[in-house]
Amino acid sequence: MKYARFGLIAALAAAMPLMSLAAEKTLIFQNGLNGYEGTEDTYVMSSERDANRNFENNSGGAKYEFEWDGSDGGGRNFALMKFKDIFGDGPNQIPPGAQIVNAYVETTVSNAGSSNQSSKIYDLLVEWSQETATFDSVFPGLNDVEDPLIGEQVSETSVQVFHNPSNAGQAWKGEITPLVQEWSDGLANNGFVIVPSLESTNGFGHYSSETPLSKPVTRLTVDTSAGVFSFEEGVDGYEGVRDAWIGSNAERFYTNYGERQSIEIDRNADDNVSLGLLRFDDIVGDGPNQIPSGATVNSAQVSLWVQDGGRLVYVNEILPFSAEVLGVMVNTYFDESSVTYENFVEDGVYPKYGVEIAEAPVTDFIPAAFSQVDFDVTSSVKKWVAGQAPNYGWLLEPTTGDLVSFSASEGSESFGPPKLVVTFIAETGVNDYMMY
Repeated sequence: MKYARFGLIAALAAAMPLMSLAAEKTLIFQNGLNGYEGTEDTYVMSSERDANRNFENNSGGAKYEFEWDGSDGGGRNFALMKFKDIFGDGPNQIPPGAQIVNAYVETTVSNAGSSNQSSKIYDLLVEWSQETATFDSVFPGLNDVEDPLIGEQVSETSVQVFHNPSNAGQAWKGEITPLVQEWSDGLANNGFVIVPSLESTNGFGHYSSETPLSKPVTRLTVDTSAGVFSFEEGVDGYEGVRDAWIGSNAERFYTNYGERQSIEIDRNADDNVSLGLLRFDDIVGDGPNQIPSGATVNSAQVSLWVQDGGRLVYVNEILPFSAEVLGVMVNTYFDESSVTYENFVEDGVYPKYGVEIAEAPVTDFIPAAFSQVDFDVTSSVKKWVAGQAPNYGWLLEPTTGDLVSFSASEGSESFGPPKLVVTFIAETGVNDYMMY
């Protein structure tokens, strides 16, 4: 049997008032920490324009050191730093478009400078690699006293930093919030250049990212108004997964399958079906492990562990519906401990598009046995977080007679219970809380 998918999505529930919140998440990017290995740092010299001073070629100084200097051998030394792969949808990345609340680069001083000296830091518009960077390859045509060219080699935005503390072994920190914001807003992350003033004639040395981990290394710390939350039963105190399956055939019509270890979906030749139900409760709110109402959702993905594979599966958003039908209270906000086909489907035949489920599927996927399947539910979660619709979850609809089953929240942890991962950007405002 074919089921029409046409028309507009049914009228949405009245919008809830938006709340002004600033959720802050602190991320630290440092080689060797939490699997991160994206730091590059080196320096280039206008007095030796074709020299590469990456740590393995650094005959001009200590091997694990980079520096900036306003006067060295008749020229200037610029430091180059880059923290790659810091933006994205991963749990240890900054969502693109996030507001950068604070960002600073930190090193450990290896060679004392003068505390009354200063430098400017610019975002680089030129691609470079620490293995090949030279003064002429990054700043061609620049003479010994010129700053990098605005709009060609560096962006217009800059920050001033001072060389203190300046003693060897001390931590040095430079605040670069507007530069990281440029990357979040879409500027290519080519890292940044530290340009010493002409008056900064005492070289300022720092341990590089290649320094053995027993010694200090460089890092970038970013506080963002963005978050990546993972909702999984029993993880970090979350207990909101609701999953079940319902069947239209014979005794299944009246039977609850909400506490089984698997979610089963199927369709046989007589068009009897088993449908999967899945909902993640309490994902929006004011708590430290909830998405703030009104946040901008960048992405939302559900992951399921497939036990038995099959053919194409539709993912349908469940709509609010409640009515008494022949003495039975039908309610699509299902209780996994009591839901049946009888009390979920209004006419007992099949969920109607525009009644129990939306006019068109959110997405679809083809599962493979003994593997994880991921599917995108961003459109649903966006509406729930914006207050445009209540969260009733999703219905998993089979398209063929091949049995498909997924590990449920009651299933073995080794088979991966359902998980929802949401990347979002919170609105800024007066009510702040920290989330980690």
